[in-house]
Amino acid sequence: MLFTYVVYWGLILLSILTGYVVTNVSNGKHRYILYCVLFLCIAFVLGGRYDVGTDWENYRDYYEVIRCYGISWKGILTSNLEPLYLIINKCCAFLSMSTSTFFMTIMLIMLFLLFYATDKDYRRFHYVLFFFFTTFLASALNIQRQALATLFFFLSVKYIDRNIYKYFICVGCAFFIHYSSVVLFPFWFIGNKRLKVLDNRLFAVTAYLCSLLFASILGKYINDIIPMFISSEKYLNNFENIDENMKVSSGLGILLNHMLSLVVIVLSKSMVQFYQSQWLRNMYRCFLIGAILLNIFGLSVFLARLPFSLYSLRVILYAYISYYLLHSVKNNPLNRLVAVFLIIICLAMSFFGIAHGDGGISPYEFKWI
Repeated sequence: MLFTYVVYWGLILLSILTGYVVTNVSNGKHRYILYCVLFLCIAFVLGGRYDVGTDWENYRDYYEVIRCYGISWKGILTSNLEPLYLIINKCCAFLSMSTSTFFMTIMLIMLFLLFYATDKDYRRFHYVLFFFFTTFLASALNIQRQALATLFFFLSVKYIDRNIYKYFICVGCAFFIHYSSVVLFPFWFIGNKRLKVLDNRLFAVTAYLCSLLFASILGKYINDIIPMFISSEKYLNNFENIDENMKVSSGLGILLNHMLSLVVIVLSKSMVQFYQSQWLRNMYRCFLIGAILLNIFGLSVFLARLPFSLYSLRVILYAYISYYLLHSVKNNPLNRLVAVFLIIICLAMSFFGIAHGDGGISPYEFKWI
């Protein structure tokens, strides 16, 4: 287990050190090269994992079947797996990539999508990587398809209110990698002025708490009506046959996650004002809706997948809130305390997540296949 901590936290430390070096380099090309080298190192370590991640074996088998026997375009269109994910498999197989190189390629795509989602924000990207490793790593190594789709959605958010074509291309890619991303198409309208009520902290906190209080009632109602709107035989079968109530941890971890969500809600307005960023405002609105839906759907294995991409925007929001609190002009000691609290809590949850083997991410074993 110690080796697992050395690997994952070593990558965190490497990311922070790279970020520190990059912030002291003025040449934009050199900055980009440094991050490319970092991404290659991360992708090599995580791509070379062996039997790490609950669904690792399934993804390995999908790829090795395609590499050995190929897949026709008709097979791609009629498969139970989403077509774009299979096309990525097909392209990697065409290039005769090994299985580990395939996993490395998927990780590289994720990292570059995350990088470009922040518009190559060299000043704060090491913050983003820190929260990527502490809050999103288990998903990236486990539910690989949905994690990849989520990163495409991250990229799409910067096009809201700016470029409708690029937004729908990104969300379309997310959809054809994981069909649950269909719920993301309407979020093009999240920047609409009529939705400014979402920026009201009192309204947001009230809505969030109500979603917790009435989750069981609303969740049961939605569970009863949702089959009427599922046309995919695969997903309808999943909905009807998997255990409706998934086993979740209880206690401190859940409480801390709710506390962090409330921190984001309370600090959202001042954060947006600090950056003067419509992009962050839209991201916060998406996150808020995702957090509320996750409270309602959280006990359903099937439905909890729907707001996953929205809620996962916390990776970027935590990073920008932390930076804002640590670099605010006011130099308020309370701000620094909250930032340290946010960082330590995420690091602690990462520690216990690794210890408990969340998503099958531990123990880590490296084996290039």
